[in-house]
Amino acid sequence: MTQAKPIAQTAASDYVFRLRNALRSNGAVFAPGGVYYGKPGALRLAREIGTALESFTDEDGDKVIPTLYSTCLVSFTFGTTWSVPIDNKDFVDEIKRARAEERASR
Repeated sequence: MTQAKPIAQTAASDYVFRLRNALRSNGAVFAPGGVYYGKPGALRLAREIGTALESFTDEDGDKVIPTLYSTCLVSFTFGTTWSVPIDNKDFVDEIKRARAEERASR
């Protein structure tokens, strides 16, 4: 079995690392009543990430997008009684939509 190669350190990957750590230290945001709870919360998180990714090059942003579902959403449901509220495609689509909207607004 081949191991995945780590993403080269870029500004966007640094953002994802810092975001993951911030979410981890505030895990209650994924719990019932939290700002990122459920499908609406997951879509909100995706939109916020997409808006932030517009600050980076397309190349850097495109490299981190495939990691975001597991890194910033799925991993926070482990050991809880709630499940992942949306699938990877919906999460990534919302990220890309928000990034495109942010780009169009500039």
